[in-house]
Amino acid sequence: MYYTGIDLHKKTSFITTIDKAGKIVTRANLQNVEKDILAYFAALDRQTIRPGKPWVGGRTKSTN
Repeated sequence: MYYTGIDLHKKTSFITTIDKAGKIVTRANLQNVEKDILAYFAALDRQTIRPGKPWVGGRTKSTN
């Protein structure tokens, strides 16, 4: 399984994906354009994509 973190800014997002051992699988600094973000995730193995809890300001954000 892979884990992905997204550092979202006004115009760009820095995205890093790691494996369960913490090794970086891929990373990219992308414009906040839907097709670019979707292409990043499409390049990952489909079975690895699972939603997680949103991370906001150094804490997980409750989805309730």
